[in-house]
Amino acid sequence: MKNNKTILALDISSVTIGWAIATLNSEGAINIVKSGAIDLSKTSDRFNKIDIFKEWLITTISPLSIDEVVIEKPLFFARNANTVAKLIEINASISTILHNYIGCPIEYLSASTARKKAYSGVNFREGNVKEKVVDCVTGEFEIELLKTKRKYDQCDAILLAKAYLM
Repeated sequence: MKNNKTILALDISSVTIGWAIATLNSEGAINIVKSGAIDLSKTSDRFNKIDIFKEWLITTISPLSIDEVVIEKPLFFARNANTVAKLIEINASISTILHNYIGCPIEYLSASTARKKAYSGVNFREGNVKEKVVDCVTGEFEIELLKTKRKYDQCDAILLAKAYLM
């Protein structure tokens, strides 16, 4: 393994994409380099959402050297089949763009698997899962937490990065 492995972690939804850039050094320490969220709520058109992501990718990520990408798997068993279909379409489009622009391996990890792997001692079945993830992530990493509810997507991406790099 090289001295630093850099990954991009994405938590994709139809209104926000949480993202985190993380490194794993040769000693096994995980560092969150940058994190945030991309606001897709200003448009309902799927292609416009993809264009917003593509512009972010070109301006923010393309200059960096990303070794791998990890994306949270979309929920396949949600109550609303239309939402599931929309998420799968957006996820596939973003995966294709990442493959074309970054050209590195892309892996997929479920939210529940990521939570169990990254914070095995935390009971996520009781209470507010989103707040527990924020507490875990901010308790471990020094990050600039977003001030809006998009902080949940930001922290989900960080959690995904940590689980993937473990």
